[in-house]
Amino acid sequence: MHIHSDDSNEVDAERRYNRVLSTIYHQTSPMQRPGVTPEKIYLSLVAHGSYDRAGVKASLQATLDNDDAIAYEDEDGQLRFALLTEDSVDRFVAEYPEVAAHETIREFRGGYMTHVWSVSDEKVLEAVQMALDNDDCLAFGGGVRPKHVAMHCELQPGSLRDRLLTLTADGHLVKVWGVDVDQPGYPARRGYLPAGHPDATPPYTLSV
Repeated sequence: MHIHSDDSNEVDAERRYNRVLSTIYHQTSPMQRPGVTPEKIYLSLVAHGSYDRAGVKASLQATLDNDDAIAYEDEDGQLRFALLTEDSVDRFVAEYPEVAAHETIREFRGGYMTHVWSVSDEKVLEAVQMALDNDDCLAFGGGVRPKHVAMHCELQPGSLRDRLLTLTADGHLVKVWGVDVDQPGYPARRGYLPAGHPDATPPYTLSV
C-alpha cells in the first residue's frame, strides 16, 4: 500500500481535508454516537486508507481551525469530533448536554453576543474589507478567516462561518487557500476574498 507523506508533492491537502470531513460525517450518522474518536478516523484513513497519521492529524486540527468541526472530551476523557452542522450539533448536545456551554457551540447556535443574522450583509462585507486593509488575513493572498473578520464586526468567529459561506454562495465572496503563518508549520487554511479581488484566481480559488 502506498502511504502519502506530507513531505511529498503527491500530497493533496485539500482532498485529505475533505476526506477527514467525510469520515467524521459517516462515523457520526444517526445510527452511531454523535462524536467520533480520532482513533476511528485514523483507522479509516491511515490503517485502511492511504494517508499517514501526521497528515490526518494536521487535517483534523484544520477542521477545528476552520470551524468545520468541534472536538470535545466525553465523560471518560475520550476526545470526540463532530461536524459543526445544525443536525450534528443538536445530536451532540443531546448526547453530551454539558457541551452546550462550549463557546464554539454557543457561537454556532447564535446564543453568544450578537445573533448571527442580526448584522447586515453589508456590515459583514465591510468587516471583510477592513480585515484585508489591516492585514488581518492569511498569507500569500489567502484572504480572511472568520477570526479575522470578527476583529472588525459584532459577530464571533463561529457565527461568521455561516455568514461567510452564505455570502460565498450568493457570489459576494470566493473561497481561497492561504497560509496561516501564526500556526506551527505554516499550515494551509481556507479563507475568503471579495469576488473580483485580484488574488481570487485559480489555482487557489475553491469551488463553492
